[in-house]
Amino acid sequence: FCFAAFALAFCIKVPLFPLHTWLPDAHVEAPTAGSVLMLVVMLAMYFTVDADPAAPGRQATFNLLTLMKEGPAIFQGFWWKMAFLGLYIGFAIKVPVFPFHTWLPDAHVEAPTPISVILAGVLLKMGTYGLMRISYPLLPEAAQWFAPFMMAFGAWNIIYGSFCAMAQIRGVPRVNSQTGERFVERDLKKMIAYSSVAHMGFCLIGLAACNPAGLSACLFQMWNHGIITSMLFLLVGVIYDRAHHRNIDGFGGLWTQMPQFGALTALAFMASLGLPGLSGFISEFLAFAGGFQAGDPNVPFVLFPGREVRSDLWFRVLTGISVGGVVLGAGYFLWSYQKVFQGPLNPKYANLEDMNVREMICVWPLAIMTVILGVYPSLYLDVIMPAINKLATDMNMPWVSAIR
Repeated sequence: FCFAAFALAFCIKVPLFPLHTWLPDAHVEAPTAGSVLMLVVMLAMYFTVDADPAAPGRQATFNLLTLMKEGPAIFQGFWWKMAFLGLYIGFAIKVPVFPFHTWLPDAHVEAPTPISVILAGVLLKMGTYGLMRISYPLLPEAAQWFAPFMMAFGAWNIIYGSFCAMAQIRGVPRVNSQTGERFVERDLKKMIAYSSVAHMGFCLIGLAACNPAGLSACLFQMWNHGIITSMLFLLVGVIYDRAHHRNIDGFGGLWTQMPQFGALTALAFMASLGLPGLSGFISEFLAFAGGFQAGDPNVPFVLFPGREVRSDLWFRVLTGISVGGVVLGAGYFLWSYQKVFQGPLNPKYANLEDMNVREMICVWPLAIMTVILGVYPSLYLDVIMPAINKLATDMNMPWVSAIR
């Protein structure tokens, strides 16, 4: 398991090595220190297991399949809940989940377009995939204990990320760290980064519900987020290459000058805000359906010592709150589209060229997949449902049993 995790992490990072050469001002000390720390911890785990033989009749192992088969009967009690919490924090940083999200907007703003696409399209999914593939099967009892809290974090991610994205349109006061000059930030790329935080909240809602609708929503949202958000970052890269800035108020009227770019951006915005007929709607609807089905009036959970809450009310209230994120998403996407593409054309950009063939080749496949999966989601759902149903059965959530 440890070797597989290291090999997977290494293979994922390989494509990023040549891209890092585009960041001459990057601080190499941080990744170097992190790599050394990871190596030391892995060596310590290896030698500790060899030096401390397992109890009689058992064999120490990191084999993931063995742990999933035998672990649920062993990994129970308080300390295993703490182990689940530790795994959750590690994966939550990768998702990212509030309050571990602060690195993502700055990372996207500083990164060139290819790194932003890889980060949004692939790397963020490692967090939710790790929770679903490792934390849940290994520690199902702890997952049941933590599910209502994960639901709260998912709802908060959606609402908080949406408000932060909206703030980028209104303008966020900033101070230049080098010159001390005050300015108002209205960064289109940072707005999309915060919308990414919000959309990953739907994955958490599906995981917390842990019923077939919720788990399928989690996997489908991971796919949709990778397709749609990657398309958004590619489109931001298109306009940045021409205008050399991302200030939302600095454009205006681009539709008349760049109609193909405007049409593809409209499609990406509509898919991201969850317009019916596009793939983003399917995963968000499944997340809400799973959230409303989760919980049971006869299964309370302990919110804090001495205070129990009905799990069905908890899930339904938080699902209802999360619906507000869809409304906010429509607000900041439509508002930003109006500022960038509608109104009179900024004279500075009267000579901008529309998207070229290379850019169209990069964006069109993503747009086509967004439309196809929006009208025919079974193309994806039929593939994942056998595994989803098995995981939902293995987790044995009380409300899943009640539904059946």
